[in-house]
Amino acid sequence: MKAGQTFHQPPQRPGRDGELSSDFNYEDRITLPKQVSAAVFDVDRTILSNSEDLYTHLLGRTMHELSSSTLGDVELTLLARRIFDSTYPFTDTLKATAGWCRAHGGSVSDDDFNFTYWRAVDSYRKSVDGRSFTLEPVPGASALIKHLHESTNRKLAVYSAAPRRLASMALDVVGISHLFSAQVFNEDLPSGTSKFETIGWQRALSLLGGRNGPIVGFEDRAEGAVGLLAAGFDTVLVVPSLPATEFFQRVERYTPHLTSTSRAILLKRLHFVRSWESVHPS
Repeated sequence: MKAGQTFHQPPQRPGRDGELSSDFNYEDRITLPKQVSAAVFDVDRTILSNSEDLYTHLLGRTMHELSSSTLGDVELTLLARRIFDSTYPFTDTLKATAGWCRAHGGSVSDDDFNFTYWRAVDSYRKSVDGRSFTLEPVPGASALIKHLHESTNRKLAVYSAAPRRLASMALDVVGISHLFSAQVFNEDLPSGTSKFETIGWQRALSLLGGRNGPIVGFEDRAEGAVGLLAAGFDTVLVVPSLPATEFFQRVERYTPHLTSTSRAILLKRLHFVRSWESVHPS
């Protein structure tokens, strides 16, 4: 879901002594709970810093191929990103970009556009050498995932609102897809499911065998963090991709049923770090 709602008083994260703080209160070092039994990660901007840029890079290339636009590659990629950021789910993004092509001289159906886009995705996945775009993990993500893969006896999952063909492709390209025993994506859930709801996180956890001890979730956005907290994860770690004010406004937006006190108690399980390099084994 997109931002856009204004609040008179944004919520604030509890400080260490119970009072409220208006910033993220970054922790320079945080130790994982002992004997973590399972962990679930978001993908885009949590594991991979620029995977959404790849998705829109390939959209821009498809728009160039199927329209008569004279815009250059950079301009088309920026336009594709604006469409991507303003549409959800991704099927709507594809429809919107196909419509843009038709409005700019392209004689292309939605199905034709989809076929050409997914062909570009598959081509990127297979082209080991000479890729036009380099995917980059968030600092510390790969090492943390490998540690949890071993320490949890492979009880590691991802849950992404992106389509499977995109997010799994990105994980595969950077060589870590095999470390996740369970993978849940947009099309695995009822239409309209949002990440601040519990269903996706609970699905991922159930595929790992459920709770057998402390469970940890990893996110970058307020929507997913709220979903993890509501799903009962003991610890939720966040490398935020939004400014603090917007992040906490979204927390309030997705928890309208909570009082300020209840929300503050809930957020005590939320921890902010600048990168995953700040997270260490117990």
